[in-house]
Amino acid sequence: MPLSQRKSKRYNKFNSKPDSGHSKKSANASSKIRIISGSFKGRKIAVANADGLRPTTDRIRETLFNWLIGSIAEKRILDMYAGTGALGFEALSRGASHCTFFEINKMPFRQLIENADLLSVSNKCNFKNMDVLTILNESEHQFDLIFIDPPFGKNLVNPSISELIKADLLASNALIYVECENNYAIDDFENLMVIKTLETKTFTSRLYKYSKIS
Repeated sequence: MPLSQRKSKRYNKFNSKPDSGHSKKSANASSKIRIISGSFKGRKIAVANADGLRPTTDRIRETLFNWLIGSIAEKRILDMYAGTGALGFEALSRGASHCTFFEINKMPFRQLIENADLLSVSNKCNFKNMDVLTILNESEHQFDLIFIDPPFGKNLVNPSISELIKADLLASNALIYVECENNYAIDDFENLMVIKTLETKTFTSRLYKYSKIS
């Protein structure tokens, strides 16, 4: 392969698109997952071959988005630990107006951008390649639906919810989806109410509703 084709591509961590050297081929992608429903139903997006990446299964995504029927269209989404981006792209497929993706690992981050280009939704996305907890308070928008599906064993769920509340980033009646280990103890946060729960052998999924005090 010519040296010019092997040359590494650089990404601005605040930009939603790669530079002009971006290849159309999904580098380091080992598998694909499909969009379940909406305008991209049946479309497949590539999954980066990265250690620790844990894509949400079709069954769990289908359950989650059944919970969210009627709560996605024209909403602003935050995917705090995006990974494959499956949750955020599924929400966009179902009519969400915008999604902000945080992903700290470079390989999955680059794949997110490629998948957004593939689905032609880059104009509805914002990508940040950094630690979400260190910069979340700089957000200019509140969010209607938040996905918190972090790597297991790192105690990120409680700090994530706490930071969302502290930074006043939850819109009135915002919904928060959390996926965590079965033995993870989620704190009791004021104004957060569990409205849906699903337990598997290894993890628990919960949907919370936030009621803001006026």
